[in-house]
Amino acid sequence: MSTDLRQILDDDAIARLRAAYAPDFMLSSGRASVANAFPPAAGYVHWVIDHLYDPATMPPKERERCLIALLAQSDPGSFTLAIHVYWGMMEGLTVSDVLTTLALVGAYAGMQRYATGQSTTRRTLKTLAKLLAAPDASLAPGGIVVALIAEFQ
Repeated sequence: MSTDLRQILDDDAIARLRAAYAPDFMLSSGRASVANAFPPAAGYVHWVIDHLYDPATMPPKERERCLIALLAQSDPGSFTLAIHVYWGMMEGLTVSDVLTTLALVGAYAGMQRYATGQSTTRRTLKTLAKLLAAPDASLAPGGIVVALIAEFQ
């Protein structure tokens, strides 16, 4: 029997992760990894982050909800979806919010995307739970990203 995904991390666990969260790290590491992959497109990447990731353009919580939906539809088993599940929760989404977003994707894009998105979310939450349980693990975003890379790539 599968565990209810809402039970993997409790409110205290999410609060501990949010206390260590640094949105500037997420933006700068995202900027560097995407822009450096193809330097001629760096200007476009910088515009996306400077404009579309600006809280005045769209609140981060809602941006992440949109990105989770887009990624669940286009690449539901991806590392990128895992990063945005983490990022979205750090910006205020609950696990239930993530799961409801995945269910909406499934209603319009198919059960396979919903189920694969759930699997990616489960793996993400379990990776976070392992970090929370390890006394010497870093809960800063850099440590989270490294752990998610190890899990997904």
